Amino acid sequence: MPHPVQYSSVENKPSLCLFPWAGGRLDVYQDLIQLLKEDCSIYGIEARGLYGEAPPHLTLEQMADDYIQELLPVLSLGSVILAGASMGGKVAFEMARRLEKGPLPSPLVVMFDSRIMPLDKKLGLITRVRLHQSILDSASLGGILQYAIQKTRTRLRRRIYSYFIKRGHPLPPSINKLGTITYLVSKAYRPQPYGGRVILFRAGKLEPGTPPDPFNGWGKACTGGLEIKPIEASHTSILEEPAVSLLAAEMRFLISEIS
Repeated sequence: MPHPVQYSSVENKPSLCLFPWAGGRLDVYQDLIQLLKEDCSIYGIEARGLYGEAPPHLTLEQMADDYIQELLPVLSLGSVILAGASMGGKVAFEMARRLEKGPLPSPLVVMFDSRIMPLDKKLGLITRVRLHQSILDSASLGGILQYAIQKTRTRLRRRIYSYFIKRGHPLPPSINKLGTITYLVSKAYRPQPYGGRVILFRAGKLEPGTPPDPFNGWGKACTGGLEIKPIEASHTSILEEPAVSLLAAEMRFLISEIS
């Protein structure tokens, strides 16, 4: 199983646990860690299989179960924030959902622009066209063809992944790469209800093809309420300056709230 890395230790303060987004690394959090290392104890876990030491997790639920076991000494302390960007936020949410059923206190969940994208088959034709229109309007014929090929490959990979996972077969070499697997694991996740506190820092700059849902798809799953905090950044720049300094200020306030 992956082992947690401790980045800072601050007595009598909550613990912040960070989880990787697709790709499995924690590098993306380095600026945030530097800004918060004197405000709380900080832990992080990289994805299993990142260094070839073990096969990667094939579902997000597997990730959550393993991470809970590895972080039990930290989680048992009580004041804990589970946080992550993109896929990492989904992992934090699923861990909290599982912990809600046990003896430990329900942790605070913080997501940095994590999204639950709608399944394509549930979207009408007009909705699908609108989601991609901003790209298609400004693209050349070659760009449109390249975009269509990319989308077709992504959908095919998701179908292959689902087929092999449901039947318990080993993944074919074409998608058996950690970056691809973590991406597909993230896309396949469908959250069940959680009654604890959830905060979503939502990127204000929507990227092409992003559904304009103010709850990023989490509305029905967060039965205990979902707090939305807009951040002027894109999905990929929310943990970079200047947005990360704004995030750190907000996180300090949350840390003081539960201290």
